[in-house]
Amino acid sequence: MSFFDSAISSLGQGLEATAIQAASNETGVNVGGLIGVLYGGNQKAGGQNLAQVASDIARLLPAGADQTAVLNVLNQQNRTLASMGNQLAAVSQSLQTITSDLRDIEAQLQQIAEKQAYMAWEIVDTSLAECLNTIGTAYATYGSYMADYKKTPPADIQELVTDILSLDPDAPAAGIALINSYILGDGERQGVLQLWSAMVVPAILAGTLDYRDAVQQYESYYQTLTYAQLCATNLLMEGQSFRGGLDQVADAWKSYKQYLVSQEDPFITWLIPLVAAGQGFPYSFTGAHGAIQLNPGVQQLAGGSSYYEPSTVFGRAEELLASLAVTHPAARRVVVHMLYVTEFGIDTMLNGVDLTLSSTPGGATIVAASSGTLGAPFPTVANSGADRNFAHSGAFFVKRFVYGGDASLPDGGYAITDVNGMNGLVPVGTYAGGFGTGAPFLGKGVVAHTLSVNGSRTFDFMNFMAYSAPTLGLDG
Repeated sequence: MSFFDSAISSLGQGLEATAIQAASNETGVNVGGLIGVLYGGNQKAGGQNLAQVASDIARLLPAGADQTAVLNVLNQQNRTLASMGNQLAAVSQSLQTITSDLRDIEAQLQQIAEKQAYMAWEIVDTSLAECLNTIGTAYATYGSYMADYKKTPPADIQELVTDILSLDPDAPAAGIALINSYILGDGERQGVLQLWSAMVVPAILAGTLDYRDAVQQYESYYQTLTYAQLCATNLLMEGQSFRGGLDQVADAWKSYKQYLVSQEDPFITWLIPLVAAGQGFPYSFTGAHGAIQLNPGVQQLAGGSSYYEPSTVFGRAEELLASLAVTHPAARRVVVHMLYVTEFGIDTMLNGVDLTLSSTPGGATIVAASSGTLGAPFPTVANSGADRNFAHSGAFFVKRFVYGGDASLPDGGYAITDVNGMNGLVPVGTYAGGFGTGAPFLGKGVVAHTLSVNGSRTFDFMNFMAYSAPTLGLDG
């Protein structure tokens, strides 16, 4: 697990707890209520109340085992505070030193005459970089104050909180919304993820950038943006907690989660062309690898083997989204991608389909909490012959189903409900020239695949192509 993955998960869980408990003193030293613990109640110095507790213990409890035990607990709490302060300082440093390898792509784009695509992305990214720097600077101040709270004057804390809660356009609250607006785009203005994808796809197709490297850079870029949003939310919750705005603490967390939800479909949408571009080399390992990520069903044997393994690329991407969104201890999430082409009337049949999960055993039906059809549709990459299911198709859609995300998805095993032959979804011939003999809507390997969520595994994922033949190979 990378630094970002670990930090996103742990910081998000801490803020979730703080919001749920309304930043009361019971949260102890959870991030989101740390300033209140150390400086709340008009303390004259950072951690004064904690120091007074130690003095009272020594004065009221007789010397002996009981006093030693209580003081040991208090000392451990102080060490925890110091450690947390140092961790926050490290987080702030990471935000300030994010210099990505993305600039190296400029040279690759120039080689294939795509300088204009780079410039279109760079204009938006420059504004984003300023926003990230502002959030990083504020978080660095917060982190350094918490790391050295015994020496930080309360007046400095008051000033920090005022800056955090400011309504100025360069304050943390505005930064969270600004990042969201740049990710989503607005009207004719394309979102920064769309611009990044459009900029990089030509480099993949030209063979100057491996699509797998592009995917990793894309995910790192998104992590950078959402991590800044998370840190800015942390600051808002700290400021509101210190000022006693307990309702606002929960509201800040709720608002952040809503921003995340709105960003999920765009993140997956503009990841898909990067993977599809990998199919531009049909005779290579890269071409076959990209095909399997889009359509894991091609791992099956044409004779009917039911082997199935979901995409590692899209699984990792969805796991990143889950690490941001699934922070409540009781929360669980399952995500399913259904890819389908636009030919033979398949898109007409499937555009309105709602997949459900069935628990195993038991058969209880779980309806998707949300779903979205991605692509307008996505164009099939020229020369994508690694998977013959794309051989005659000009375009495809991906439908993304999200199940759970809160306490509503019970622990246990699940499988996609077999809807083959139901609601107009009949086994139809989808290929000409002997490519298939009526492949069912869901292959046995897909409906037999078990998804599992529990206390140690809060997320699971699968993807498949509907009405596909389990065969890799070129047309003709």
